[in-house]
Amino acid sequence: MSFLFKLIFLLLWMGLSALVTLFLYFSQKKYYTKLIIPNPSNPEELIDIHKKYDVFSRNDKPETFLNLFIRVVFLFWIRFIFALILSSSLMIYLLYKYSHLKQKDFISKEERYSFKYFINLFTRYFLLSSGIISNHHRLEKEKVEKVYKKYFGEDYEIEYESKIGCFISNHISFIDILLAMTYYGTGFMSKASVKNAPIIGTICNSLQSLYVDRENTENKQLMFEKLEERLKNFYEEKIFTPIMIFPEGTTTSNRHILKFKRGAFASLLPIKPMMVKGNFNNDFHIGCGNSDVFINYLRGLTKLFSYVEYIELPIMKPTDFMFEKYKDLGKEKWEIFAEVAREIYCEIGGFKKSEMTLKDTQIYTKIMKTGKYFENKQN
Repeated sequence: MSFLFKLIFLLLWMGLSALVTLFLYFSQKKYYTKLIIPNPSNPEELIDIHKKYDVFSRNDKPETFLNLFIRVVFLFWIRFIFALILSSSLMIYLLYKYSHLKQKDFISKEERYSFKYFINLFTRYFLLSSGIISNHHRLEKEKVEKVYKKYFGEDYEIEYESKIGCFISNHISFIDILLAMTYYGTGFMSKASVKNAPIIGTICNSLQSLYVDRENTENKQLMFEKLEERLKNFYEEKIFTPIMIFPEGTTTSNRHILKFKRGAFASLLPIKPMMVKGNFNNDFHIGCGNSDVFINYLRGLTKLFSYVEYIELPIMKPTDFMFEKYKDLGKEKWEIFAEVAREIYCEIGGFKKSEMTLKDTQIYTKIMKTGKYFENKQN
């Protein structure tokens, strides 16, 4: 009976592993297979989709079926079950203890600090159970000081510790959100659908997040006003969580920085920049670009570990020197500030600049789903 039980368990384990491997192998394939499509408006023109949308396409290598299967058998299940048990336990506790937070108009500071501490524990252990190792650090002062003084003036003081209401970061995957919650307990400027989402909605609401309706372009000014009011309340200590904004508006593959949107820069208040850089590990990159987030996470579970740098940059404060010297970068002051911030990211992080937008992301996703070419009429 014992032998039969072991045999059944082994067959079940191998069978499930084979199914998971097949799922991951074929799900990843389309992001690496060369995709060349004729341009409908000019059939003689052949377009290499991954090359054209290099900003959002993967730049690592696919797993072979055998290698993937071995990793699923010996590593994936341990990680997956541990992460599932941990997440389920913590989320049940979260719903039991904190689900009332998003219904209350007033939440005491004690409740919010308790919640913030709980979220910090959850994100730390979730990252650890998923095999994600983060290195939160600052760069050498000489390196950042030279760049900052170039854009803000020779008398600009390098500062890290002041109270700042608005954080910004480049955006490569869901990991950026977990890192911000782990190290700084920030709220977020997020898409509107997150607000009422189970569990995640509770977390984001309790961290005093703001929500953007991407389909409602007429509501942009109202959002700027809400953000400005939130920052004012933060500095007046009516709100205790700073807000994290991903000014690119979408994820990239960690090689480029897109044009920054207005939100974080509209008030011209100081900004705390963070930089995310994922390192390659066995030809796998933690930055998912515009590939499927869930597939990327499951592939990550098959790795011994995935390493990501979370780099704290000095505070950025707009100066008269900046507005005068770099006035060609924009018509309005916020545009100059945003472009200077992007230049700093590129110089310090070694990124390339790209003028692609959220619309290009959506088009790339549509092409990958349908295999048909679509043009961005707004470009």
